[in-house]
Amino acid sequence: MSSDSDDDLPISELIKKRKLAAAQSDSKAKEIKPERKAKQEPPPETKIVKKNDEPTKRTSKPSSSYRYRSSVFYEDTEKGYMVQSLLVRWWYAINWPTEEDIGVPPPGYESLDGFKGVFVSTRTDSLGEILDLRNKETCPNLHNLSSYHASKVKELLIIALEKQIEIVNKLNDEDSKTCGDVGRASVLLTDLKSELKKVIKIDAKNAEAE
Repeated sequence: MSSDSDDDLPISELIKKRKLAAAQSDSKAKEIKPERKAKQEPPPETKIVKKNDEPTKRTSKPSSSYRYRSSVFYEDTEKGYMVQSLLVRWWYAINWPTEEDIGVPPPGYESLDGFKGVFVSTRTDSLGEILDLRNKETCPNLHNLSSYHASKVKELLIIALEKQIEIVNKLNDEDSKTCGDVGRASVLLTDLKSELKKVIKIDAKNAEAE
């Protein structure tokens, strides 16, 4: 309730007094809540890279080293060149397999046409199975030919080239008669004669020492 003194105040003063009292009451009722500090995250841990954690370097495979040596043998040595040339025409100079190089097949196997020493099964339990009885130790492959002395490789290569030239020369004559112009046999013949001259000039002793 208002006091008796308020009755004597003018209306304007009374209104001001009541507004002031109301403002003071509101200020007390309101509490200012302190702001919460944001939770600080701990700094990220610094990762220490140990020497053992470093990625392991891959070492070259033995196969790549073998391919490299084979490439050098073929491309950078005269013996390798002769072996490579002989591998593509060995049948002109080497008789393989011989009868002694062929084993005896078991019953139920027949010779495979065009492959002396290779047999194919006609039995019901192994029909179509291929059996190779050729002697691998005398096979004219890269391993065996490379084991020959360079002089022997040169000798066999000259025989093979001369025999191939002889055969191609006959084909060239037939081409000239039938076509009346220079055919593919003539081009091949020129290449073979050029290769033969190159092989004849090779010093087998030096080629073996490379």
